[in-house]
Amino acid sequence: MEKSCAVIYLHGFNGNPSIQIKQFQRGNFVFYAPNYCPSNVSHTKNFLNPYIKAVIQKHTTTILFGNSLGGMWADYFARLFRIPVILNNPATVMKGTLSKFIGVAVKMPDNSLAVLCENDIELLTKVSQERSQISPVNTVVFLNQDDEIVPFELAHSEYSLNESTKIIIHKDGGHRLIRKKEVIQEIEKMCN
Repeated sequence: MEKSCAVIYLHGFNGNPSIQIKQFQRGNFVFYAPNYCPSNVSHTKNFLNPYIKAVIQKHTTTILFGNSLGGMWADYFARLFRIPVILNNPATVMKGTLSKFIGVAVKMPDNSLAVLCENDIELLTKVSQERSQISPVNTVVFLNQDDEIVPFELAHSEYSLNESTKIIIHKDGGHRLIRKKEVIQEIEKMCN
């Protein structure tokens, strides 16, 4: 086992992990950004479960970091594996958040296309409900009040109930991951 801190970044719906790799490799940690399809429940569980286990076995500390729909998955797997997590504008209500994307094609890791459908949203809702049944872990949540995709009030009310959660609120930023320096500071605190 390497004596190091690892961060696994889980991108959101139709996200691109390679963009974040360049920006977060500057930290004092090993940064992983797997390519997966977060709207496909069976693919995500089958791919990320062993992936995260392997990273945990390789490093002394592992932190999950998720954005949007990747935030829901990061929270789910962090609770499952009992490791700390950082979330940026995490999706909390699948129907309200994803319904406007029904019919949108998303690129799968094998470069094939999958179209988001109502059934995908129902399965994601079940995962989100499973997640809420598992006790929370050490969590930092970044929320932007002007988020145009994930309703700020819903995310804030869900995460403010957890004693193990630190919420950092910004007035602006929309649904973007723009406060990378702050995220890196929180990662480095969790690594130490």
